[in-house]
Amino acid sequence: MNDRLESLWKYYEEHASQAKQHEDQRERMTALLIVLAGVMVGFLTADKLDVCFRIFGSVMLFVIGLFGLMFSLKHYERNRLHTAILGKIRAEIDREITHPYRRDKKSLDALRKEGETKHYTEYPASQNDLQKNATSVLAKHRTFYYWATVPLIVAFIGFAGIILELRFFDSHIFSCLKKKEDGSKIQTCLLSEIFPADDGIG
Repeated sequence: MNDRLESLWKYYEEHASQAKQHEDQRERMTALLIVLAGVMVGFLTADKLDVCFRIFGSVMLFVIGLFGLMFSLKHYERNRLHTAILGKIRAEIDREITHPYRRDKKSLDALRKEGETKHYTEYPASQNDLQKNATSVLAKHRTFYYWATVPLIVAFIGFAGIILELRFFDSHIFSCLKKKEDGSKIQTCLLSEIFPADDGIG
């Protein structure tokens, strides 16, 4: 193996390692998101939890889900960037093996710039004809759709919690207003409805 071919292989391995790192980080982040969502749901479903805390927890769950979605999509985009650069390096390795004495050899920096240009002008790339015509339904779909589903579900649970708790909050306001009391008594009514006194047991 000549020096140029060896440098191309090392450069290829470098970008392959970085592409794998983004996949690994996305996997770890998704696992952490599932754990956090489970803890938050357990917290929100606890007995005698004040409605304000449930609203706050639902908002946090919604925000965590959205952040997880953006985090997952960003790591996928970075992975595809390195994949585009890998494609340019592979093509140059093929040319180096088949035509080692040609004059139009490209530098490593030029290969990186070509990969970046391809990525930033074509991302997200459309499916090729082979994938579109695949016989398997799973083969037709890209994996990032499945990765994005997890944080979307978390965000949806948080959003549903916000809606439910706000409706619960509004029902208490309507209940106190129906009593036709003055402002100070309505405030006292809301406090007693939303923050019920402890039973004194224990």
